[in-house]
Amino acid sequence: RASALRLETALLFDEVRSVATAEERDRLAREIHDGIAQDLAFIGYQLDDLRTQVGKVDDGLGDKVSDVRKELTELISNLRLSITDLKTSVSADRGLGAALGSYIRAISTGRELTVHLSLQESPFRLPAEREVALFQIAQIVAQDVRQNGHARNLWVTLSVDPPSARLHVEHDGEVEGAHHDLAEVGSALEKLGGRLAARPRRGGGMRVEAVFEGDDDDDQRLAGR
Repeated sequence: RASALRLETALLFDEVRSVATAEERDRLAREIHDGIAQDLAFIGYQLDDLRTQVGKVDDGLGDKVSDVRKELTELISNLRLSITDLKTSVSADRGLGAALGSYIRAISTGRELTVHLSLQESPFRLPAEREVALFQIAQIVAQDVRQNGHARNLWVTLSVDPPSARLHVEHDGEVEGAHHDLAEVGSALEKLGGRLAARPRRGGGMRVEAVFEGDDDDDQRLAGR
């Protein structure tokens, strides 16, 4: 009883900090979208017009303008993904499944990539730090697919029944720079009581599995809290 006020104050401060962080990420996402993203899109339209005019005079120069347009399109696509990343993080009012679903769908936009997404969640949520760790693992693998993988398929399966959780991410593309980042997140996962396994996929690609077995006295939150 003597410490109740201090404990409640600490919990309230943590909640305020979480809300403030989410609001700041949303603000940055809006500024990027309304600022540089719109400017780059306008430059893209100008390049389209320039490509049409130049192509009538010089085919070689038109091809060069077309190459620049493709690079700009890729830049805009990556920028939009960064905006999505800012807006889809795990937060007090956004659970792991919702954040993961939004991010994976954003990864596949504009790509010849088939996403196989399966989400199974109970009414209760994992501790916040465990949700963040699982989200980061899926994020690392998905980014590797987008940037280097040339994958045709991406499988993401999440099953959450606190205190247990299992995340399975698999793709059939090339494997580039994900191992180092996964090793770092894997160390953090182990400190939280989980385990991470990453291995080559038969036929090419990668299989990553993150598991929390949990204890009966682990913290649980109702979904959306």
